[in-house]
Amino acid sequence: MDIKFAPAGTTPEAPERTSRNGAKRRVQLERAEAQFALGKRYTEREVNELLKPLFMDHVFARRALIERCYLERTPSGSEYWVREQD
Repeated sequence: MDIKFAPAGTTPEAPERTSRNGAKRRVQLERAEAQFALGKRYTEREVNELLKPLFMDHVFARRALIERCYLERTPSGSEYWVREQD
């Protein structure tokens, strides 16, 4: 099966699988990061709605954004926001 990914700086025509290739995954997550506004608080549902058009597994993408320290969340997971960068 040949999986194609949208190039950097473009939005995919349909949700993509999250790449196993580190460089491609970075491009995918950077594309996702651009969907969020600094200073805005998001519910889990809002985060999911922003990620669903980009990823087949939007839950994995949400976790990856947290692991990359781009998004932070409350311990309950009820609220998300863009982490302030130093």
